[in-house]
Amino acid sequence: MTLNSGHVTIAPHKVERVNEEMLIYSEKLNNVLSLNGLAAFIFDELCDAQRQHAEITTACIADKIMSLCRLEHDMFDEVCRDVDDAIDAFCRAGLLACGVNET
Repeated sequence: MTLNSGHVTIAPHKVERVNEEMLIYSEKLNNVLSLNGLAAFIFDELCDAQRQHAEITTACIADKIMSLCRLEHDMFDEVCRDVDDAIDAFCRAGLLACGVNET
């Protein structure tokens, strides 16, 4: 998939949802990650984009979050930073093979 004009690949994983959290098990990393609701939403958006071989941007994900949470437009930059932080965390955890992350 293309994320913010860079190529990104999601590592093979298994997902289990427990209450409002998403547990992701990566066999390659022999690791389990627990994502809160917002991080799970972001990860779902990335997975959908990969399945559809689509291009997605931080702004697109942030816009969906803004709409779902009914946030004021002046929160947009902060939400974009939160999305970028989550994507960076996914990269550091080895869930994503990331290129340069630019908004």
